[in-house]
Amino acid sequence: MDINLDTDIAKLIFSSVFALITFGLWLRRKLSRDSLEIVKDRAEENVIKHLEDERDKLLTENDHIKKRIEKVEAERNEAQQMVSRLSVEVKHLSEKVQELKEITEQLMIKLETATKELHEHAIYFAAHNMSEKRHNAAGIKTIIKEE
Repeated sequence: MDINLDTDIAKLIFSSVFALITFGLWLRRKLSRDSLEIVKDRAEENVIKHLEDERDKLLTENDHIKKRIEKVEAERNEAQQMVSRLSVEVKHLSEKVQELKEITEQLMIKLETATKELHEHAIYFAAHNMSEKRHNAAGIKTIIKEE
């Protein structure tokens, strides 16, 4: 019985050692896989965090761009309104300029007419004055002769 007991103990020890080695290998492989999964998880977390940061950055930039677009649109609308007002004002001023040109032309015609009339009157008065002076001179000569 002793031999059987020794053989049974040897089998038990061999089985226990084999089980421990198998468990050790399995545990090593499991821990290695877990370690790899942990590394993968951390890498994924880092990628996700990086992508979230990029998304937040892009959303912030997008908000700034939207605000700038709104500002530019408001400025453009103001400029369009100003151009429209200035166009109306230019049209109005052009009409006034045309009216003033017409008035100026009418005044130039009246001035030319008045200048001609004044010239004619000046000639008439000059001629009348000369004839009056001749008449006066003749009258003075007559008076002088009589004396």
